[in-house]
Amino acid sequence: MQKQSAAHQDITRLLAAIDLCLPQQVLTTLRPAASTESVSLIEQLLGVPLPDGVRQLLAWHDGQEWNAALRDSDNRRLLSAGEIIEALKFFHDPEEEFLEPWGRYWLPFLTNDSGDYVVVDASPAGSGELIAYWHDWDDRSVEHKSMAAWAQGLIKELDRL
Repeated sequence: MQKQSAAHQDITRLLAAIDLCLPQQVLTTLRPAASTESVSLIEQLLGVPLPDGVRQLLAWHDGQEWNAALRDSDNRRLLSAGEIIEALKFFHDPEEEFLEPWGRYWLPFLTNDSGDYVVVDASPAGSGELIAYWHDWDDRSVEHKSMAAWAQGLIKELDRL
């Protein structure tokens, strides 16, 4: 339990540091925290508890406005809880057609608003890795080892601006 608490505190600290580094025009695109009800619905759809980093991310900001990039070097933005729910419903629907592979416990949290995502491996035995999902390319590269590694990389990039 102590290890989870330390991870929880680390993510919370990193997200607060991102707030301090983001340009004002990006800060204005961030939404207030997600509701506990929407977070619970995500867990129900996913079938497992949210990884601590994702829970902290949604408690920090409930995504961004549509088509508002989080950083200049990458056109991705944070998904809201509602958008995560819609994406999970889509990918879990056996009638929908999409490019495989898609992991049952993948949780999208970033999008480029063109059908591509960065997902967290939230499987019960999962690694918590952040994986690129391209809607038209079957490469599923690991982009970051964890939510903390993603946040640290974002802070380093923003600090250089």
